[in-house]
Order: sequence, then C-alpha cells, then structure tokens
Amino acid sequence: THPVDNRENYNLGLELDLFDHLQLRGGYKFHAEEESWTAGIGTVLDVGEYNMRLDWSYSDFGLFDYSQRLSLLIGF
Repeated sequence: THPVDNRENYNLGLELDLFDHLQLRGGYKFHAEEESWTAGIGTVLDVGEYNMRLDWSYSDFGLFDYSQRLSLLIGF
C-alpha cells in the first residue's frame, strides 16, 4: 500500500481451507508502524436455510498490545 500520510508497507497473507468448512489464516505486515503479524480461524455453517460464517482473528499491535476481532455473517 502507498498511504499519503505514512511510508509504504507490504502485506503478506495465507489462507488454508480444510474440509470446505474450516479456514486457517495468517499474515504479516512489513514496514507497518505497530501492527505486525495476524492469525485467524473461520468456519462455514449451514443452519437450515441459512448460510453462516463465523470468523475470529488476533493481531499483534506492538506498543498497543493486541486486538481480537469476531464476526458473524448470515446469508439468506
């Protein structure tokens, strides 16, 4: 990325899809101010007529410790 208010940084990520229902993710941000590595896991659930996706991620923010994110997507 080339932000106008900061130096350029590069992102590298990988997702491994296991059994069509489990995704493992990892990534690294090069030349970023604080954030460096990230990891996550996700799953796809078929609940009746609904298609649901649940994702969790963990990010190392250096000086600011860490951040966790949880998301739920429901498809109709």
